[in-house]
Amino acid sequence: MSKQKMTRRTFLGLAGMGVAAGLAACAAPTGRPSGPAVYEGPATPAVPTPTTAPQANVLGKVLPPDAAPLDKQVMVVFGGTPYTLDRFISMYQSSGLTSPYSLGLVRFNKNYDLLPAAAESWSPAEDGKKWIFKLRRGIKWSDGNELTAHDYVATFQLGASPEHAWDFAWYYLNLKNWGEATAGKVPVSEIGVKALDDYTLEFEATTPAPYLPSQLIWSVPLSKAALEKHGKFYNNDVATSVTCSPLKLTEWSKDKRFVLELNEKYTGPAEMIPWYTKFVSEVPAAIDAVTAFQSSDVLWMRTDATTGRVAEADPSLADQVYWMYGDFRTYFVGFNFAMKPFDDIRVRQALSMCFDRAPIVQAVAGRGGVPAYTFLAAGFPGSWENSPEAKTIQPFDVEKAKQLLAEAGYPNGQGFPKLEIPVTPIGGQTASLIAQGFAAEVKNQLGIEAEVVNRDWRVFIEEVRTNRAAAVWVDSYGMDYLDQSNMLGVFTSNRLTNWNNETYDAMFNEAAAYAGPKEERDAKFYEAEKMVLSQFVICPLYHERIPYLIKPQVTGPGMEPDKIGVRGSHWPDDYGLGEFWFTTYIKNM
Repeated sequence: MSKQKMTRRTFLGLAGMGVAAGLAACAAPTGRPSGPAVYEGPATPAVPTPTTAPQANVLGKVLPPDAAPLDKQVMVVFGGTPYTLDRFISMYQSSGLTSPYSLGLVRFNKNYDLLPAAAESWSPAEDGKKWIFKLRRGIKWSDGNELTAHDYVATFQLGASPEHAWDFAWYYLNLKNWGEATAGKVPVSEIGVKALDDYTLEFEATTPAPYLPSQLIWSVPLSKAALEKHGKFYNNDVATSVTCSPLKLTEWSKDKRFVLELNEKYTGPAEMIPWYTKFVSEVPAAIDAVTAFQSSDVLWMRTDATTGRVAEADPSLADQVYWMYGDFRTYFVGFNFAMKPFDDIRVRQALSMCFDRAPIVQAVAGRGGVPAYTFLAAGFPGSWENSPEAKTIQPFDVEKAKQLLAEAGYPNGQGFPKLEIPVTPIGGQTASLIAQGFAAEVKNQLGIEAEVVNRDWRVFIEEVRTNRAAAVWVDSYGMDYLDQSNMLGVFTSNRLTNWNNETYDAMFNEAAAYAGPKEERDAKFYEAEKMVLSQFVICPLYHERIPYLIKPQVTGPGMEPDKIGVRGSHWPDDYGLGEFWFTTYIKNM
């Protein structure tokens, strides 16, 4: 059977056919054209339907006039089958609405401003390595004990325990003695988390860490008393569960659902009290997600790009799909500097400059992806993605790409080794198709044989870790905390691409440790990111967008646009008690 040459037009056509086939397979009605990257909602809001009298829940929060009755304020979501509901027990085997039992030190609003939660204030020491957090007084656990600094210390010591083997332990390697403790070299009492008194916590990093307050978004504590009495899984049982948050566990049917209701003993910040009286997280039935969403009481669901496209194609669901930036994940082509000829910048430039992102990403991803010209997506602190300069660093320029490849010794691709480009299932159909688009451009524009191959994620990570990675691959990276140091740290020496550059390391370390004005720190990170792009360490492909399905009866301030016009559920709402859950309610319909 002869092989037809894959041109850009052919690829775009096939990509469209692939999406169409996916929609047809899910039996969705005929769709409408893809809209802009962010759905702005109906032009004219519905007129509120007032109830007869003001209603207040058990914690005294008064419902808005157009709210449904209290007994209807039940937020039902689709979730997974968690091993635990506590992030310090497991980050990766937990589920949405996890860590509902306690308050982290800090939280974000939808504009990603860092706000107090259990802490009332925080400040750095003069050396920038230590941060002092002052706790609010009077926050009580449901067993009557007060939330104190000792609860946080006990929780962090559990996280550093080698016996516990926490799957998220790497996240705090910047804390003093953390790595040594997880390796069993020093006792957990020596980590850089100390209680100076009942209401004062000290965190100490190994280097100046102006980003540390943002990093502590996951600082949701366990109860020290409950840990000592019942062990680390005490929150898996309604009978032993202890909470200091506005919510308490009232039901947990493994592999089916868990239920959270308002904690009438809550004494924490009033601004974190929900209007909802109950949260129910259910496991979807064994049918397609769109049908399950339509045929149930579920009001909120995070889903994948294919399902989002299916929902958009259904006129009855199109205005219930919200494309969010999730963890600001960027997909990119990585080049292995340890493999020739990718130690030659001209080769990396040629492969990057032959790829026309915009039409391929639009054809494949629709609203599920935004063409990427920088590593930090628009909306992320310090991002310059939308600046005129962004598209000039790695421009689409086929003639220049051919010239550079010839200068590197490979005219028209002659003598260039065949490329196998691994891609993992993590990005789903979208990442695979865009990777195929990149391979097609490399072959058609430069004459280099290139083929995309599927690779198990664990195998791929092990190959990268042991310097056995392919010469070129497609991967993604998303944030763990909202600071440039988290994203751009992946390019420091001995990391992802075998690019070892002392100049970049110095630029990054200076920016990460800089405690001066934000504008000056952003400028330092800008120079560091610009160096990564101008050295063609990677070729950014697209910034992922995550679809959420939210039914129209969900309303409130949490559904209003953020400062860059994005509506809906924001990170980290789907990882815990985020702002969305206490700034929305169910209205009368």
